Amino acid sequence: FPLIESGYGGLCCHVLAIGLIALPFFALTDFMEGVARSQGWTIRALVPPYLIRQGAIMVMLLMALVAGRPVNAETAMIAALAATIAAALVQAALLVDKLDETLPPAPAEYDLTEWRKAARPTLLSDLALLARQNIDLILLGLMAPPAAVGLYFAATRIASLLGLIDFAVSAAFGHRFARAAKEEGGLAPLYAEARRLTFGPGLLAALVLILAAPLIMTLFGPDFATAVLPTQILLLAGAIRLAIGPAEDALSMAGHPETVWRANAIGALIMAILCLLLTREMQAVGAALAAAGGIVASSLMLAINLRRHLGISVWRSASGGKSA
Repeated sequence: FPLIESGYGGLCCHVLAIGLIALPFFALTDFMEGVARSQGWTIRALVPPYLIRQGAIMVMLLMALVAGRPVNAETAMIAALAATIAAALVQAALLVDKLDETLPPAPAEYDLTEWRKAARPTLLSDLALLARQNIDLILLGLMAPPAAVGLYFAATRIASLLGLIDFAVSAAFGHRFARAAKEEGGLAPLYAEARRLTFGPGLLAALVLILAAPLIMTLFGPDFATAVLPTQILLLAGAIRLAIGPAEDALSMAGHPETVWRANAIGALIMAILCLLLTREMQAVGAALAAAGGIVASSLMLAINLRRHLGISVWRSASGGKSA
């Protein structure tokens, strides 16, 4: 990784290499999570990747501390590798018997052409989402001193707490959207219910975290007081995102995944442009403003596509309209 090494150093390359070893196991767990969620098996879907994997990482790092070993980036990545492998094995054990009971035995059949056609928009959507979620940190790392990157990273971790609400609702409603999309007029009221569950708790959580941001940042040390404003900017943008509800899941499950990747791509592009314009002078605050701009842009595109393709207005509790 010569480009990464020149920008971030040799240690980053070593840690990245360990992470890449974990990537196939992470992808396998992600696939099995999707299979379980499609059948409504929420516990089997979420426990291995979000409880076992994260819990194992914390236990291994605590064990390293007790043993007197240095806890650094390399130690954390090795722990993540071991935890990722363990989570994949546990999830496979949880699913194999259940799938044998649910799916009728049949010879394997593959239509790669149709599979690629169906999977391409989702792949592009995930790539665009990854860019939108990470390009601010990447560009800030190239254009600002390490201290500013550390401050901004702390801000992003606090703001990411809002994502728990969006994830919880998406996990509960994703497969329901797919079923409702086949029923005339069934998707709009279901989406209205999902939006209410994201909007109310999301707005309350964002408000609490915005008010608590000065106190939370002091827990990291006095130097992190300057990270309060970036944290509040990101939390406000996250609240705007939650206000429209799980639009990505509704559009994808209703047969419009191409609109999702375009919305995320536009958000990533706007975020990158704003980062290049703002981060050199404003550093963490500039990165937060750029991230907020990308989030708002992608959210606006998703809201427009909900109205255009599904006849759903995010500003009404329920609406009629076209079926998917």
